[in-house]
Amino acid sequence: MKNINPFYYQPLILLSLAISGSAAFSQSIALSAPSEVMGRIIGPITSGQVEDGTQIKAYHLKIDRPMLLNDEKTSCGTQRIKTLPILAENMGQYKNKRVKISASIQCVEVRLGTYAIENVYSVRSAK
Repeated sequence: MKNINPFYYQPLILLSLAISGSAAFSQSIALSAPSEVMGRIIGPITSGQVEDGTQIKAYHLKIDRPMLLNDEKTSCGTQRIKTLPILAENMGQYKNKRVKISASIQCVEVRLGTYAIENVYSVRSAK
């Protein structure tokens, strides 16, 4: 068997990491219990369409580390999330601030087709 040219080592290593360990760089959480997530509040961001009634304007949490979410009971399925809409009032006061949010994360099938932060229990400043 021939030796592999050292020129190919780095791409092969990166490819094997991408295939086998992409979830290693993501945070995984349980959707059945309240979760704590950290990040920066951005927005408000408008998404969806006015015509079909799916338009929503919400602040989002830009997460420090992407999360891999999978709720097999919903149509959202497995998604790698970098930002989450926050379906709660009074989030504007935290705009551009780094926070730790204790909340439930749910699949919002009807209006978003993706995951969102609901039932915010607490918001604390984070460093």
